[in-house]
Amino acid sequence: MVRGVRRRSVRKWLVAVAAMLLSLAGLEAAVRGLALDWRFLARNLYWYAGYPQLHVADPHPDLAYRLRPNSEFAGVGHYGRFTMRINSLGARGREQSAAKAPGVYRIVCVGGSNVFGTEVSDDQTWPAQLESSLAGGAVRYETVNLGTSAQVAAQSAFLAREALANLQPDLLLFCLSNAGKPAFIIGAPIAPYFARDPSLWDAQLGGLARRAPAHAAETWLLTHSATARLAALIAANCAGRRDLFEERNVSAFRSFVREAQARVRIAIFVGPYVSDEQYPSYEPYFRDLDVPVFRLAAPNSSREYRMLHPPPVVLAWQAGKIAEWLRDTGLVPSGEP
Repeated sequence: MVRGVRRRSVRKWLVAVAAMLLSLAGLEAAVRGLALDWRFLARNLYWYAGYPQLHVADPHPDLAYRLRPNSEFAGVGHYGRFTMRINSLGARGREQSAAKAPGVYRIVCVGGSNVFGTEVSDDQTWPAQLESSLAGGAVRYETVNLGTSAQVAAQSAFLAREALANLQPDLLLFCLSNAGKPAFIIGAPIAPYFARDPSLWDAQLGGLARRAPAHAAETWLLTHSATARLAALIAANCAGRRDLFEERNVSAFRSFVREAQARVRIAIFVGPYVSDEQYPSYEPYFRDLDVPVFRLAAPNSSREYRMLHPPPVVLAWQAGKIAEWLRDTGLVPSGEP
């Protein structure tokens, strides 16, 4: 009699477990089939949709996208007609060789849209005008414009690491502007990035996975279960968790600087579009690092001098000020014969 009761209890338990597993499997299938997890995630990411002709997705999760080599675009913007060309190196402007010519002092400029040059032609960007401002004397200066719109410092560091390996720079000039979440180009599948680098989940969820008792198990679930991903995203959203992407940006940038500064000169430019109130948020990038920082202010100038995407005349002013600072600090050779 007791044995029969036990058997019935075991059967009920097994039926309940089976029903629960079937329900979970059905929920997983529904979430996965409707891509609810990725749709929810996509709403919380930053997407860049400008100049699609000039950008191409990159498979590496630390970069996500880059300028498309050998591409062109022409349009009309706030400052009139402009033309944009991406050379075979994936840099903006005229064709350049990866191998540096003898006697050339090469400055690789890295950053976001202010470096790239929004709605201005190739020769009007401040990196191009910096080359002109430095011209003269025995030294031939060459700038390489790797600025890529909407990219954050971690993405810039990735491009700088490539430039250090392939372009023989004498100086890496970073321009700090964008912060927070990394940008993805609109329409690019995001699942492969999170699969290749599961730590992206931890950053997106504000450290939720890192705080879990079994971090490895949590990461595995986020990587393999659509339901777990959706539940974690909803939980983080309801809890108002702050994402940790800015921490990743600072860490990646500082790590690159420490790694590279023994091999190449590095300098940082912070433009007048960064207000006094905003500036302290940029200091973690370079605090306690032996890297010269040029903060260009324009307190008594017109509004256009403090714009992130100013007209060509302001970009020329920025280039002249940067050239003057580079000479004064000895970051570039004097150019005297």
